[in-house]
Amino acid sequence: MEKLVASINITPFELFRRIQPQPGWIFFDSSLQNVPYSNYSILCVNPKTIITYKENYLIIKSDKEEKLWTNKPLNIIREIFNDHKSKYNYNFNSDTFATGLAGFFSYDFGMKLEKVESKNPDSTNLPEIFLALFDSVLVYNHQTKKYEAYSHHSSKEFLDFIFSRLNSVKKYNSKNLKVNFKSNFTKDEYLKTIKKAKKYIEEGEVYQINLSQQFEAVSDIHPVELYSKLREKNPAHFSALICVNESQWILSSSPELFFDLKGHTVITKPIKGTIKRGINKEEDENLKQKLLESEKDAAELVMIVDLERNDLGKVCKAGTVKVKSLKKLETYASVHHLVAEIEGQLEVGKDIFDLINAMFPGGSVTGAPKKRAMEIIDELEKTKRGIYTGSIGYIDLSGNAMFNIAIRTLVYDNGKLYLNLGGGIVYDSDPENEYLETLQKGKKIFESILENK
Repeated sequence: MEKLVASINITPFELFRRIQPQPGWIFFDSSLQNVPYSNYSILCVNPKTIITYKENYLIIKSDKEEKLWTNKPLNIIREIFNDHKSKYNYNFNSDTFATGLAGFFSYDFGMKLEKVESKNPDSTNLPEIFLALFDSVLVYNHQTKKYEAYSHHSSKEFLDFIFSRLNSVKKYNSKNLKVNFKSNFTKDEYLKTIKKAKKYIEEGEVYQINLSQQFEAVSDIHPVELYSKLREKNPAHFSALICVNESQWILSSSPELFFDLKGHTVITKPIKGTIKRGINKEEDENLKQKLLESEKDAAELVMIVDLERNDLGKVCKAGTVKVKSLKKLETYASVHHLVAEIEGQLEVGKDIFDLINAMFPGGSVTGAPKKRAMEIIDELEKTKRGIYTGSIGYIDLSGNAMFNIAIRTLVYDNGKLYLNLGGGIVYDSDPENEYLETLQKGKKIFESILENK
């Protein structure tokens, strides 16, 4: 492994933008500068292999060959990962992503892990798994303000490749001056759906259900330009821009950490509890206090903490799963959230793929108990979720990994935009308030798109 530190007078996003992203290229963007999860932004370019999984087929495509598998995808991906690690005799350990796999696992793949069948149509036809294997990665360290190039070959040649593509910003012309988002629910339909969810809770089927509505719009604005505004309007620790192919992109401004795995230590930080931002400092502080004192939101968070503790317990040493923080407040562009933090130590012999199998999808975006909540979600929602409430992140060859929960995440698919917005429904949820909460979560995202007119 080679590491080369360089000073380049350009921001990570502008650099990614100007080298004109190609299929398989990924930008992990710490657009909200607030420790501890905003030390690095990462440019993943020129992958050697792309792995996609859809409709029970795993396709592994490289420059040399294309293979098709029908076995359990996580097992095959583990084999590819371990073979790659052995190939380079990898023993490098980094605080960030130095090389390895990066991409996403969709919520729909999580349904297969939980053995939940879906009856719903697929809006976007994205892969259920999309992972790219990178031999070279460019990391921007926000603390030192320097770039760190990592490569299994030549870091200098990798930087030369980056510089060879460094052109002036490409201008993307937009003819469509009006972007109108339309939900797949009317307000009345969504309120009735919340009431149906509450009925399941009253009958004791579940304690909590995460429901969402999907917004759709037509737009010819290029996704790179959309993301430029999105990161300005709705900055977040775990943002990402993924070019799946020329016509499909993922634009995420997620505030939620699914898990951070370093060595044997795994941390998860579920979000449950939301309130809007105030129009001035005094109102904002009052709203913070209201959220902190809310018994409903506290109970909602505790339910998910219990679920996440149980999921971690499947792969962690007995007695090591601990709640480090039960309730902290975090502030974002349009909302305040309540966040918990749970930590555990992986059992000897367990790895990142065991962790994914045990925890995915995150309980904060399903409800509890998880499987029954997911069955009800599929009954009550109108489309498959796709990337929404799946996870975006990386698996370093060291075995370290970090994934977000893909909320506040746009999908660009052949000139159409899709955005799911949702929230947790519990026994004492007020349908009107829950409906308004979904709109509040999307407020800055809608604004960012309207600014591109």
